[in-house]
Amino acid sequence: MKKFITVLCGIYLILLGILIGTVTVLIYIVTQSKIPNTQIVQFPYIKTFVVIIGAIFTLLPLIIGIGIILKKNWARISVFLMSIFALFIGLVESLVIFIKPLPLNAKVNYQLIKLFFIGFFSIFFIAIPILFIIFFSRKSIKALFISRTEEEEKTNKPLGITFIAILSFLSGLSCVFITFQNFIDKFPLVGDIMLSGIGLKVYFLIYALIYIYIGIGLLKLSKTAWLTAILFKIFLILLGITNLFTISEATLSQITSSFNAKFGVSTSNFNMSLMYYRINLAIGLIIPIVIVIYLILKRSIFLNPPQLPEQFKQP
Repeated sequence: MKKFITVLCGIYLILLGILIGTVTVLIYIVTQSKIPNTQIVQFPYIKTFVVIIGAIFTLLPLIIGIGIILKKNWARISVFLMSIFALFIGLVESLVIFIKPLPLNAKVNYQLIKLFFIGFFSIFFIAIPILFIIFFSRKSIKALFISRTEEEEKTNKPLGITFIAILSFLSGLSCVFITFQNFIDKFPLVGDIMLSGIGLKVYFLIYALIYIYIGIGLLKLSKTAWLTAILFKIFLILLGITNLFTISEATLSQITSSFNAKFGVSTSNFNMSLMYYRINLAIGLIIPIVIVIYLILKRSIFLNPPQLPEQFKQP
């Protein structure tokens, strides 16, 4: 039962991260189209602030949620600290909302809005964090996470390798979907060099084959797949760093115009800025860097595969 509850906690954190990310995108679109230019001049970094804060609070629960499902002890400690922080925020915000006087002659039922926000903070910033603190501080849960860490060190295939393999395989399937569904019309290769048409399809198809090969190979503890994964991730990192400094506003304008035309979105509602692109690209580089470091640290599994016992060897 405790393992099931642990997985539910991880899924909750992952869904929370996805929700925060979705809200961040919506807020960014609103700030692009609804905030007057005079306010943007007064607060020139408001969009960048929204993106950075949204990215942090999106990635944090996502990473911790995945760590909880994989039973990583650092994730248990992280969710404990995050719950204490959320509890503090919930108590402060609930107190502020409770003591704040209602406006006189208001057309909106502020009492109902006040009760809604108090209920919201009471559930998601007080009740759930308290449950998390109690649950993840229990000795049996601590033992579950610590024993998983010790068990992983003794096994031939750590859960991290399995997770990277599954992530690679799913990335390959995503590239296949993009290739045959015409989801993207234009894509920046390096700087202002754009891919489109058959060239774009071949590009994503090659990515799909590499990702699927890496996913299957890592599950089999293949040395070649391990080396391919490291080299491919390094290539993606170098490509990302290059685009971080060489892509221009004109190229981004072409991408967003193509996106808006394909999905019927108004250009005034969605227009990717260069700063927004660079922040997201910089954050996105964290994942391949972490994967490369992890694969290098686990190199002994691939370079020195476990030997079969004597009784199983062929004469």
